Amino acid sequence: ITQNYFEHANKPGRWLAYKLKKENQKRTIYQLVNKNGVIETDSKKKVIVREYFENLYKQDIVDPNKIEEYLKEGALHPLSENKKEILNKEITLSELKKAIKKQKSNKTPGPDGFPSELYKEIGEVLEN
Repeated sequence: ITQNYFEHANKPGRWLAYKLKKENQKRTIYQLVNKNGVIETDSKKKVIVREYFENLYKQDIVDPNKIEEYLKEGALHPLSENKKEILNKEITLSELKKAIKKQKSNKTPGPDGFPSELYKEIGEVLEN
């Protein structure tokens, strides 16, 4: 918006300054609601933001015994022998090619750090 005004206007004037001021006011956070639902302003805003992110990234300690207990309760349905065989069989070259072909380009790399374009380019090398 500002570049357009500067390029096409004769000179930046009061009107442009007013527009820029209004744009900056839109981005200002004047009040926040704390965890108790109370609206806070000014000095309390920093505290609310800090507490929010502390709670957001806080790691809860999980008892491994509770995990084992949950799994033993039968919350998960056991796999049939047929499904176990399907999941444990070797990945074929055709399945690999199909998966690489389906990958979208220009996306963030996966956990290995390599983008899908790399695998698409070196697909023939993977066969060997």
